[in-house]
Amino acid sequence: MAFIVFGAASLCSLNRHASVARHNGVRDHQRVLVGRGAARGCRLMTMNVQQENSSVEKKAQSVIEASRPTGAEQCRTIAATATSAALATVHDRKGDEDAGVYPFASMVELAVDEQGRPILGMSTLSAHTRDLASNPRASVCIIQKGWSSIRDSRVTLVGECVKPADAKEQEALKVLYRAKHPHAFWVDFGDFSMFRMEKIVEVRYVGGIGRAGSINVDAYLQAQPDPLMDFVDRIIGHMNKDHEDEIKAIVQHYAPLEQPGGTLVSAKMAAMDKKGMDVLVIADIPDEASAEEVNKMKRVNFTQRLAFPFEASDRKLAKEVLVAMTNAAAAGAAT
Repeated sequence: MAFIVFGAASLCSLNRHASVARHNGVRDHQRVLVGRGAARGCRLMTMNVQQENSSVEKKAQSVIEASRPTGAEQCRTIAATATSAALATVHDRKGDEDAGVYPFASMVELAVDEQGRPILGMSTLSAHTRDLASNPRASVCIIQKGWSSIRDSRVTLVGECVKPADAKEQEALKVLYRAKHPHAFWVDFGDFSMFRMEKIVEVRYVGGIGRAGSINVDAYLQAQPDPLMDFVDRIIGHMNKDHEDEIKAIVQHYAPLEQPGGTLVSAKMAAMDKKGMDVLVIADIPDEASAEEVNKMKRVNFTQRLAFPFEASDRKLAKEVLVAMTNAAAAGAAT
C-alpha cells in the first residue's frame, strides 16, 4: 500500500499517465480528472497504486489529493458523521490462567466535540470502562458513513480517554452526545459516565486501497468537517435517481473513456465534497488481451474522481457547480 503525504500540488504540472492496478485479482481503476473544467491545460490522470517507487505515480497521487479536501479535513468529516466506532483498550487479564496485557476491542457509539475528539457514554458494567479506569490509553477506529468494503475510508485516533471529574463538563459532554444520539436515555443511568479522548497522540487515515498516511495531530484538531456533509446524501440520492443521464454526460465530457470503441454503461455518484465528486463507473471496453475473438468486449468498474471547477462551500454552490458541469457537458456534446 502506498503511503501518501497529503498536500497541495500543481494541477497543471503533469501530462497524461494511464495505468491499471490489480488488487486481489480485480482490476481496480482509481482515476482523477484534472482537466477541462478543473484547470486549463491539465489532462486525465490514472493512478497505479502498486508502483510505489514510481516518481510518476507519486506525482499522480499528489494530483489526486489536490482534487480532494485535505487529509485532516477528510478525517474530521468521517469523525463528525459517524455514530459508532471500534474502541480498543488495554486489557489486563490479572489472575487468569492466560494472565497478561491484551488489546480489547468493542463497538461503541460516539459523538465528537468541536475539535473532533471522541465522546463516549460508558457504563461501569463494561469491560472497556474498567480498562480505561486502569489505563486511559486507547484507540478509536471510525469508518466512513455507508461503509461497504476496504475501498472505503476510515480514521484511527490514538490517545487517552478519560472521565472528566467536573459535573458541569460531564453535562456538557452529555449535551453533545445526545445531539448525535437523541434516544440515548441510558446516559442518565447511575452507572453511566461520559468519557472523552482528551489527548490525541496519533491520527492515521486510510482513504481506501492505495491511500493511507499519518495526519498531523494539530492539523486534525484545527481542521473543519466538509461543509456539505449534512445534506450530501440527499444530493447524491437525487442525482442518482433523477439525473443519471446527466452524470453519464458529465463523465463523458470531463473524463471520456481512453479506449476507442468503449461504451459507458452507467455512472452513479458515490461521494461528494466541496472540491469534487467520486463517480462509480461501469464501462464496456475492447478486450485487448483476447486474441481469439475480434472486437470482444470486457466490462470494467472504476471510481472516477471529478474535480469541481470551483469550490462548493455551501448547498447553493453545490447546486450551481453541478448545473455548471451539466451545462458544459451538454454544450460539449452539441459541438
